[in-house]
Amino acid sequence: MVTYDPSILYLNCNASSSFSEEEENQITESISKNGICIIRNFQSAESVSTLKKEAELVCKFGYGIGIGNNLPYVSGQLFSEFRFPYLVSEAAMQYLMDHRLMSTLRNSLGDDFFIHHSLFQISHPRKEQILDFHIDCGSQKALNKKTKFDDYRIRSILYLTDVTSGGFSYIMNTHEKALKTFMNLPDGELFPEDQVPLDDPNRIINVNEKAGTLVLFNTHGLHRGEIPKETRIVLNTWFAQRDFKATVNPTPFNYSFIKPHQKEHLHVFNSPSHYPTEDFINQNLIPQSSKNKIKSMIRKTIGI
Repeated sequence: MVTYDPSILYLNCNASSSFSEEEENQITESISKNGICIIRNFQSAESVSTLKKEAELVCKFGYGIGIGNNLPYVSGQLFSEFRFPYLVSEAAMQYLMDHRLMSTLRNSLGDDFFIHHSLFQISHPRKEQILDFHIDCGSQKALNKKTKFDDYRIRSILYLTDVTSGGFSYIMNTHEKALKTFMNLPDGELFPEDQVPLDDPNRIINVNEKAGTLVLFNTHGLHRGEIPKETRIVLNTWFAQRDFKATVNPTPFNYSFIKPHQKEHLHVFNSPSHYPTEDFINQNLIPQSSKNKIKSMIRKTIGI
């Protein structure tokens, strides 16, 4: 029997206030039961405006000291993204260090969790669906090839633009069954369409919400992005438990963006140590033409 509860799916909050114990319990229960919780008005309009401008800038130009010295970005017809938001954006850091977010994640992941991956992403308007319903199994292909990992992760999506159509979709209470189905598939095979439960439309959530909305969800639940008719900008962050089995890139960040009272949350950047930060800098961040100058800048900001 399918068990989900739409009555606890949404939380309307004040961007400047703390969560009550009841609100924290609602978020945790919705993630546990539905696989997802949607928190409206999590970020103020001022913060969202700053984040949007910064996302647009680095997704178009990268980030660095000058022409030819940029940390790279990815851009194409379907999307543009920049994978190091906490290195370049003070506003992103303040969102991340928010006690409400940290406390909520702690309730779902335990006391000792870390950032698995993060990025600014701009989805460009298109006419066709590019992703079927799927689940995320934690494999960064460059490091782990096609290996699947069944470790539990929470993903956050912070909307930086109003989304009136074509937002994020999630099928509630699929996180346990979908994981079992996917883990048993042959290597390289996509999630089978005939195993996607589309018979109950009330179970399918399409998150068309205003900027400042925060979506938290279990990555093992079936989800996809719908077809955007207008440009959609988000800040994505994946969080994992400390014993995550896959090899994980470190997440660069800037110490100067962290306020003294927020330093208790620094553990989120301490990813498992089996992939050295030095290798990450050498292989992932730095164009050969400007390697020494950028490496020096990054070492200074992340304290190595």
